[in-house]
Amino acid sequence: TFAPILTKPANMSRVLDGFTLEYELLEAAKPATVIMVLTVQPWSEVPDANSPHTIVFDQPKETAAVHSLPITNLTFLSHHNYDVLSVTPVNQDLINGAAYRLDLSYQDVAGNTAASLTGNHFFTFDSATLAPTLTSPATGSSIGASFTVAFVIPEDMKDGTCAIAITETGGLVDDPVPNPRVLTLGTTEHVKGSYSYTLTSSHMAQTPFPQNWVASVSSKFDLSDGTEYSFSLTCEDVAGNVAVSVTNTGILYAGSSTLSPVLSKPTTAQCLS
Repeated sequence: TFAPILTKPANMSRVLDGFTLEYELLEAAKPATVIMVLTVQPWSEVPDANSPHTIVFDQPKETAAVHSLPITNLTFLSHHNYDVLSVTPVNQDLINGAAYRLDLSYQDVAGNTAASLTGNHFFTFDSATLAPTLTSPATGSSIGASFTVAFVIPEDMKDGTCAIAITETGGLVDDPVPNPRVLTLGTTEHVKGSYSYTLTSSHMAQTPFPQNWVASVSSKFDLSDGTEYSFSLTCEDVAGNVAVSVTNTGILYAGSSTLSPVLSKPTTAQCLS
């Protein structure tokens, strides 16, 4: 049996839900012998307790030709696709973030020994952007003129998509400038990891921003003393999945000085009885 040829997905690629499987058979296959096995790898950062996943292809995918098939998810594949004879285990999809080895084999119609792909073929299944974590400033906290911004990026993100939006939500003082202020993170901060920086409010009004961890700022104004804000961190992963956000709320900006209290009663020169 001549070995099959795999053209998609590319080795060591990240694939979306709905990725294309493309392979070529150099000769016709014996019925029910075209088999793909997806096995989670020991070095995968995300486990898959249901691995390996075995897909047996049906007659339309057994001819000597180039075959292409969208892999939306394994549950859908097993119930709604005449190209597929069976999927095991049943009703168990691939796991977001897990790394798999793809094996493809078949036996020719003459009944010769089955042949498999040559070399190793690995991919990471990437069906959704993993949510970032914003650890500081925390929900319900108060911040001064300089404060810590700390966050965790759980996977590599598409450059230019990670941004922190600072939006007025309340407080004693109305913020008179356009909201939100959006800080797009630098290229380095799109790489998987934990980050912590000091943000000085007045720096947001400067061009360029004086620290490399911020690539750009929209609405270049200092925060308003006495105003309450929300901080949202949004990212889109390198695979191009939908961006996700995390938001901390009720963060009071106290500035660099205490606001003067206002005494409304009694009034100046008022007689008290």
